[in-house]
Amino acid sequence: MSGRHEFAFYAPEIVDLYKGHMPNEDLMCTGTPLVHRICQVLRLQVGDSLILFGSDSYIQGIIKATARSSCCIEPRIIQSIVPLSPSLHLCIAVLERAAFATAVEYATVLGVSAIYPVITTKSKRKIIDTHEQDRLRRIIIAAAEQSKQFSVPFLAPVMPIAQYRATGKLLVGDVTGTALSVIVCSGTNKNTPLSLCIGPEGGLTERDFADLQDEYETALLASTTLRSELAVAVGLGTIRGMLL
Repeated sequence: MSGRHEFAFYAPEIVDLYKGHMPNEDLMCTGTPLVHRICQVLRLQVGDSLILFGSDSYIQGIIKATARSSCCIEPRIIQSIVPLSPSLHLCIAVLERAAFATAVEYATVLGVSAIYPVITTKSKRKIIDTHEQDRLRRIIIAAAEQSKQFSVPFLAPVMPIAQYRATGKLLVGDVTGTALSVIVCSGTNKNTPLSLCIGPEGGLTERDFADLQDEYETALLASTTLRSELAVAVGLGTIRGMLL
């Protein structure tokens, strides 16, 4: 087997189709954008290992043959995808386009199950149009491939913060809160679903807190002021790191 980097590709249509085939049957891909990426963009070679993942399972295999428009893969491992524990959901205020895209990328890498964009008092935007939604989904898939985080998160439609419903314990990033590390250490475990809410630049207002429909605990993420997208990385990263 080659010692080169092992690439992962999101290919639900191929993985889901292969699950109905006989075990150990070679996987032949022809004329798809995936084949173009494998053969023409990344120029993977015979003997290279790769991973294809879909909605609930993944295939790790070896390239047996390539051509300009086809690729033959020998599956070595076929397994169900096991989501990271605990299950994490992200509720985040709609940010400026670049900042929001970065936040979505961080959330995907850190293994959230769902991302809920919400409108808050200080939100500068209230709409994510179809073009941006498509771009965000591409960012999610690219981040999942790069990080080998095979559980691709659900991206919910934009909603007012008053309509958001948390899954499990709700933590809200706020400078007046208890240190997040303390909260995680005190009774939180891998069997406890968590939702993290991050506000826009300037934070959530009293009205936003009043609009939250679930009981919550405020959490201090850092001793310094963080941009919202960085707060996503720090908050989710702290939870993941402490509950390995």
